[in-house]
Amino acid sequence: MIKAFQSIAIFTCALSLLMLCAVPAYAVEGRGGGPGKSGVNKYTPQGQCAYPRESTCSKPRVEESILPIVPNYVTALQLMAEQLSSSILYQTFIIGTFFDADVQLDAQRNLDRLKARAHKDYHPSAQMCRFGSFIKSVAHSEEKSDLNKAAFNQALINRYSGKSGMASSTGGGYAGDVGAQLDLFKTQYCDPRDYNTGMQSFCEAKENPTDKDRVRYNKDIDYVRVAGVPLTLDVDFTDGRMSDEEADIFTLARSLYWPNTFEVQEKGALENSYQTYMAKRQNMAKHVVAHNSFITQVAMKAAGSGAALGVQSGGAYMKALMREFGLEDGDIEELLGENPSYYAQMEVLAKKIYQNPDFYTNLYDKPANVERINASLEAIQLMQGRDYYEMQLRQEMLISQMLDERLRGPASEASAQGRIKPLDF
Repeated sequence: MIKAFQSIAIFTCALSLLMLCAVPAYAVEGRGGGPGKSGVNKYTPQGQCAYPRESTCSKPRVEESILPIVPNYVTALQLMAEQLSSSILYQTFIIGTFFDADVQLDAQRNLDRLKARAHKDYHPSAQMCRFGSFIKSVAHSEEKSDLNKAAFNQALINRYSGKSGMASSTGGGYAGDVGAQLDLFKTQYCDPRDYNTGMQSFCEAKENPTDKDRVRYNKDIDYVRVAGVPLTLDVDFTDGRMSDEEADIFTLARSLYWPNTFEVQEKGALENSYQTYMAKRQNMAKHVVAHNSFITQVAMKAAGSGAALGVQSGGAYMKALMREFGLEDGDIEELLGENPSYYAQMEVLAKKIYQNPDFYTNLYDKPANVERINASLEAIQLMQGRDYYEMQLRQEMLISQMLDERLRGPASEASAQGRIKPLDF
């Protein structure tokens, strides 16, 4: 349509120029004004002859039929061209508003698209909230585990070395430690039903033992019940009090490691027997390496950190998850403990959470949330991999100690025969 208007306008302008140029040319042929003449052909809308006088006014030879062309055609075509030009400009304005509307709608569409994308990418899912809630107390529980390990390790070393305040520091060392352990066995861990009730005369058990008393029978030698099966142990070697489970674990460690403690020596007795003293210290260091794996496992299963500053711990959210498995609160408490340990929390994060079918249905989510869940799973895998790596280091230390003990005899024999020469540094 615009091209048609442009063609009409061009045609109208050309016709107007042609008509305007035709009148003076005819007037010259009619010997009107022209070059060298004082008269000038000039059109007047009224059709009258004004000053300067037109040649058409003084020359009757010009046909009268020519005169109406200008007012009847040329002027009309000029007015029509002007009207068409105005219409075309108005149409151009309308087209410009169309362009403006198109740009504005495109901008609004892009903004809506970005809003939808932001809503899709930055709206967390319930699955992500679960991960965020579960790991709230993992770091605190791990740090508490390290503190329990250091305290438990120090307690065992104090017993080995007969430090003041320990049972091994009385009665000459070994005798006092064995006596204290025997008394504890008679009153706490002796089961009168053992050996076909043959232990009744030896055990100093209560006449009417409760279920709690019976549970502790033989725990001084039962590793599975004491430290193997439970995910959380009611132990905290940093709080200054001794619970029943702490006593059970400490007694079990007595049975597993260093049954014979150092003999307490008089002051100055080791001045001339330093080699014997260094050999004992070396032997104790090997036992420390041996019990390192045990105290690490106990520390990892020590009760974790509970709620702090009014903020619910991650263990509470894990217990809520276990309800989805159909477990009662009492069963959950027995399984995870009052304050789930670092070991129990890693058990849930690395195993239990994937046994819930809702975990897989919740993966039907936005791509961004699925990537976030994948990142969380990789983080848990790194945590588990680090624990596995530390376990491998402990295993390597144990193997190296076993190899050293196995080679100690042949090495001493070869050294005595002169087959092994000392290194020259």
